Amino acid sequence: MDDVAEKSMWNAEEKLAEICPAQRAGWTWNVNAAGGTSGFSATGLTSLSQLCDNPRVGMSRCTASELESLGVDLAGAVDYLLGDQSREVGRPGGTLRHRTTVLGDIVNSNPVVSAPTDDYGYHTLGTFGSVNYGATYAEYMTEKKSRPAMVYIGANDGMLHGFHGGIDHQGNVNATDGGRQMFGYIPRAVLGHMGNLLFPYEPDAVGQKFEHRYYVDGPVVVGDAYFGGGWKTALVATAGAGGRSVFALDVSNPSGFTASSNRLWEIDDRHPDSSIADNIGHVLGRPVIAPFRDPVTGAVSWKAIFGNGYNSVNNKAVLFVVDLATGNVRQIEAVEADGPTGPNGLGNIVVVDRREAESGASIRDGFADTVYAADRKGAVWKFDLLGTSTSIDTPFFTTREHAEDGTTYRQPILGGLVATAGRGGGVMLMFGTGSFSFHGDEADESIQSIYGVEDNGATDTITANMLFQRNVVTDDTQVRTITPGGMSYGYVGWVIDLPAGERVVSFPRVASGVLFIPTYAPTNADGCSSGGNNWLFGLDTRTGAPALSGVRSGDIDGDTLGSVHGENVGAVALSTGGSAPVRDVGVSILSTSRPITPPGATDPLPRCWMRITVPGMPNAMLVPYPCGRQSWRQLQ
Repeated sequence: MDDVAEKSMWNAEEKLAEICPAQRAGWTWNVNAAGGTSGFSATGLTSLSQLCDNPRVGMSRCTASELESLGVDLAGAVDYLLGDQSREVGRPGGTLRHRTTVLGDIVNSNPVVSAPTDDYGYHTLGTFGSVNYGATYAEYMTEKKSRPAMVYIGANDGMLHGFHGGIDHQGNVNATDGGRQMFGYIPRAVLGHMGNLLFPYEPDAVGQKFEHRYYVDGPVVVGDAYFGGGWKTALVATAGAGGRSVFALDVSNPSGFTASSNRLWEIDDRHPDSSIADNIGHVLGRPVIAPFRDPVTGAVSWKAIFGNGYNSVNNKAVLFVVDLATGNVRQIEAVEADGPTGPNGLGNIVVVDRREAESGASIRDGFADTVYAADRKGAVWKFDLLGTSTSIDTPFFTTREHAEDGTTYRQPILGGLVATAGRGGGVMLMFGTGSFSFHGDEADESIQSIYGVEDNGATDTITANMLFQRNVVTDDTQVRTITPGGMSYGYVGWVIDLPAGERVVSFPRVASGVLFIPTYAPTNADGCSSGGNNWLFGLDTRTGAPALSGVRSGDIDGDTLGSVHGENVGAVALSTGGSAPVRDVGVSILSTSRPITPPGATDPLPRCWMRITVPGMPNAMLVPYPCGRQSWRQLQ
């Protein structure tokens, strides 16, 4: 196999610094308090107060008069937020906060590459109504080839950034345009506290205004969808810890983006429907863009589906199903009568296709019908999208309980979920427990776990004591071994307990029957300094058995982890060089141009491989998989 080389193509910080604020103003857009859109400029805004009018208590720390006391008017404030550094402290007469880079810091938002070759599998859809979705999607795949790759990410400068990816559909590199900002978008939920960013950082000053805040800090997803009479590419993102907001954009033509025509909707805590405004929280989970077929009318539409998040006004757990084209909202509440007390919220979800929409038969038809979602109180819920209920009351699964000061708690689930095919046509759902998003989480030493739970249609809640227990057998600084062997048929899944204080706050991935799931253990618990260790577990999806011994490192004819570390390897340490949790696992597909037979072997290695990359792992992991397109159940 040809070597896979990695090198830097562009740097967004450097590209942004080359552009003057007047140029950026031409392709940066915001949503005002009334829900209208305008260009982010002194003429698009009406007053300085719009940068300080966030109604949430504690979000905005400024007033218009305080900004004016810094010596800036509305035009000067906008120019600063668009990258003008001439008024910063350290420059002649500078009064505004000094920045080392005009691109805001990126903490929890994930970069998403939207390539012109991205295929979401809609070729298999048939004709519904007057639209042949499969045939028209094939035409759209050809149309997309004229676009560049794009990279989308949220930053704590208040913007969702769309950067030119610097590569076309044939892999040709465009070094000139690569990294250039094509557009920026400022959600309504964060505009009203962007004035905080202007105040200089003076840690010893009385009444210090500037402190690090989150702005557009949540997950970003991109997918193709059919609405408005044709195929388009849509983006759905959240403000995360920066605000109670989820928004959708039409990014079919990133070079011609304007908020007036490309903004689809924003669901936030200023929504005119009070039930929506009071149920939407800080959405930290990844939304899913999926097709849906109405079981009564047969109408096809695309939905953005997500949990309502945490710290909403109502503190409930609610599933949001939002029509991608219209912004119409369907809410389904999860209410557990005898569950643990305290505030709740629905986090990450996984959407699957299990049934035919009209008949309800166990036949996959390519449309979303079932959603599994995890809440803050350790319950996994199963939502039926084909039904009409506005609430459900019986969890699909609940995690282990423990008592603390007379109060019962369950292991919270704030990381991602992933689903694969289970036994007998069922679904195997995998996830980990733990939290690192709320005050005091860094000091939590409770036992968290990694779970694999089968759904074969049971109506009663599954609990942890119904699962096959595996254990970490050896734990050194480099690898961990896990209890080997199969799983008795009578169990409905498996569970592995983590060392005290370690937790899962990541998004797991499955490749070739192996669950790759990062874990994180904070090492400082004072809340003032940070530190932590990351591990990557690799487990058999069906049984939870250790699955890393046969994985190859670096190249397909490289050493297996078993040949270096022995049998039953189930986890490896990640050396990130930093202290933050590793949240994502990269999976890409490689194929060899010819069979390769390692020295001393008699049979050639497989020709198709999955390449696994994770921050802190010096060499990629490679696992074989069957060549050709594989079937899928999870919609994402």
